[in-house]
Amino acid sequence: MFNGALCMNMLAVEQHLATVWVNDYEQKKIKIGVVLMLVAIVQSVPIGSTINWYYTKQDYDLYHSKTSCIPIDKHWELGLIGYALCFFTCGACSLIGYTCVDVYAIYHMFCFMYYNDAMRVAIRKDFYRIFGSISGGSRIHHVHKIEFNNAQHTNVYFQLLHDSWK
Repeated sequence: MFNGALCMNMLAVEQHLATVWVNDYEQKKIKIGVVLMLVAIVQSVPIGSTINWYYTKQDYDLYHSKTSCIPIDKHWELGLIGYALCFFTCGACSLIGYTCVDVYAIYHMFCFMYYNDAMRVAIRKDFYRIFGSISGGSRIHHVHKIEFNNAQHTNVYFQLLHDSWK
């Protein structure tokens, strides 16, 4: 019943160890394996022994019983609780991690929009195209165009080019 949670926990521990101790993970794989086995033993043996002892100590006869001594056979609630714990503990870690990454990405996007006028104008125009006048299309900030005189810029360019050959 706890094997699913234990396997997911081992994968999480292995990924964490591989991320934190990259050199150790690449060079000393046996050491990492021993750490993972110790974590598995420390988790599974006490929990499994305690649950089996608690649910079979009162009314289970080892020598004359026709049913299994697995606690889930007698109490289906244990299986449901075990799988629910696996689901929530594994899901919570992923949910927290992905939420942090998403919040950072949204924050980064908002910072980019705040400091970049061209991006802000493009996004406002997109909202205006999608939602129409609801989004306040009349308040779109227009970027001031730079006055551009072709003849003047051409003369400056060629003058600089001519001066560079002197």
